[in-house]
Amino acid sequence: MINTITKKVPRFITTSRHNAVVDVLKEEINRLRKQNLPHGTKRLYRDVIFNLTKENHSVIPGNDVDKQTIRILADLAIKSYNERGIFSGRVNEFGNHMETHIKSAGDTKVIKPFTLHGKKQDTGYPDRFVETPAGKFYLEIKVFGKQQGASKQRTFYLCNANKITTSCPHYLLGFEHEEKTLTGNIHIIDMFNKNLKLKCEWATDNYELYQV
Repeated sequence: MINTITKKVPRFITTSRHNAVVDVLKEEINRLRKQNLPHGTKRLYRDVIFNLTKENHSVIPGNDVDKQTIRILADLAIKSYNERGIFSGRVNEFGNHMETHIKSAGDTKVIKPFTLHGKKQDTGYPDRFVETPAGKFYLEIKVFGKQQGASKQRTFYLCNANKITTSCPHYLLGFEHEEKTLTGNIHIIDMFNKNLKLKCEWATDNYELYQV
C-alpha cells in the first residue's frame, strides 16, 4: 500500500493502540480493493491526497511567498542545529530530530497538525502545519545525504491522511547533510505535481512480534 512516514515507535504498544492501527490498515486495504489498483500503480500526489481525504481536501499549487517563508524557517533551523552540535543519534532518526528545529518565528506559526478528531499527533504525515499572514500550508521535513540526491531508495511514505484537515499547498523541505553535518543546502519541494507509486506488501507490527 502507499506507506506512511516511518517514525520511531516504542518496542511495545498497547492493545488499544494496536487495534486502532489494525482498523486504519483494514480501511485502507478495503479502499484499495475497491479501486483494484495493482502494485506499482502511479498517481499524482494531489490525486492521492484528494482520494485519501474522501474528496474533502485538495492540494493547492505552491507559491513563491510560501517558499520564501520555508527558506527563512530552514535557515533558522540550520542555525539552531549548528548551535547545539552534531546530532548524536542514529542517521535514520536525524529527520525526526530536524523537525524539532522548525519553530514559529515572528508572525509565522508552526504547529503539529491536528487530526480529524482534533488531536495533535506526532507520527504520520505531514510533520508540520504552518500559518502566516499570507496563508497556510503543510510541511514535511526530511534529511538526505550529500551523495543521495539522485537515489532511487524510497524515502517518502504515505498511507492515510487523517492529519490533512484543510485544502492548501503541501511542501517537502529537505536538508542536505554529510555524516549529520548540515551542508547548508536545502531543497523546497512543491508536492503538487509529484508522483507516488503504490507498493502493496504484507507487514506486521511490534505488538504481534513481541507480545508475551
